[in-house]
Amino acid sequence: MYLKMLPGDVSLPEMIKVRQKFDNPTVENVRKKIREEFEKIKINEKIKPGDKIAITAGSRGIKKVGEILSHIVDEVKMAGGEPFILSAMGSHGGNTVKGQREILESYGITEDKIRAPIVCSTDVVEIGRNSYGLPVYFDKIALNSDGIIPVNRIKSHTDFRSIIGSGILKILAIGLGREKGARQIHELGVKGLTKIFPDSARVILKKAPVLFGVGIIENAFLEVAHIEAIEPDNIEKREIELLKWAREISPKFYFNNIDLLIIDEIGKNISGVCIDTNIIGRMMVWGEKEPEYPRISRIAALNLTDESHGNVIGIGLADIITKKIYEKIDFDVYYINILTSTMIDRGKIPIIAENDEVAIKWALKTCWAEDKKKAKVARIKSTLMLNEISISKAIFDEEKENNRIEPIGEFFNLEFDRSGMLCN
Repeated sequence: MYLKMLPGDVSLPEMIKVRQKFDNPTVENVRKKIREEFEKIKINEKIKPGDKIAITAGSRGIKKVGEILSHIVDEVKMAGGEPFILSAMGSHGGNTVKGQREILESYGITEDKIRAPIVCSTDVVEIGRNSYGLPVYFDKIALNSDGIIPVNRIKSHTDFRSIIGSGILKILAIGLGREKGARQIHELGVKGLTKIFPDSARVILKKAPVLFGVGIIENAFLEVAHIEAIEPDNIEKREIELLKWAREISPKFYFNNIDLLIIDEIGKNISGVCIDTNIIGRMMVWGEKEPEYPRISRIAALNLTDESHGNVIGIGLADIITKKIYEKIDFDVYYINILTSTMIDRGKIPIIAENDEVAIKWALKTCWAEDKKKAKVARIKSTLMLNEISISKAIFDEEKENNRIEPIGEFFNLEFDRSGMLCN
């Protein structure tokens, strides 16, 4: 079942750890920033004493998300409201209340820590029709609340490139659309994601009691770069503007050609499709143009994060995976998510290697580099963390005049233990 044989004539190139230099805007005091933003939009005028306020929590691994939600809860309470956290994650968590709660708990979002009730749901109602004549589905609990505060990170979407990415509009139309809304949008492919979901979000903003949105931007070091409270009638315009900034400060490779990319960890907490397509230059979405850069010949993925709860929705973006990953797959959860997305090419299981050494050496063997010892190899912890990475001598020599890449230490060889697992 697993690939166990090693290619006998493959020697790995020397590697060196380097630091990629990124701009680093940071919110130093999250509580203070949230309070300032809420004062700007006059939260005390939006909430009446006793109002039941739904604050959304999605399935993405946003840095300091528990702290952010906790401070929002505090501000709502100070305004006289009765806040509760409402899961907003489409079909994630296997489209079950239990699965949604487990995802939130893995991010430290619990009632004890947030100091507010946590509500998970799968029920939706149709609240109207969009301009395409399609029904717009929305969470029943959110609709019946006195006010909704959608909270989400604003970043490039992993399924398409457009002026709108993943953000507040998405949490409204897809996150709170639950499995039914998410499936309807994804079944229309690129059109659904670039045209239908923003249009459905506009309907929701008109008909649901959205008080304001909270947009979060992260820098390349996974720190909070910006938090902003946005009035409902300005959410779309502001999200487009903030996405441009988010793209500028997001992690990236400062070199374009890679024969082999080794990824230590993939996962749902890292990206909606486990591997950020904007980093690896692979979309695998029919009808959507593939990015020009970076050009990566082979990708070997070595492990799956525990926070993924067995969901490997974008596993097909890799070329070779390990037994470690395969044995962690929860096929019930994974199948629901990949089928809801309709992007099943990304869900095809790659070649499964017995261990890290087999995966890495076969990926190098098949990457088409003429001299494997001079291959362009990069190793990263995940597609979220590109500030410190390892690159082979061929990349280093080519980029040594690049002032955004700084060497750390000396050249070394990748080593494996007796079970074939990477040990350095």
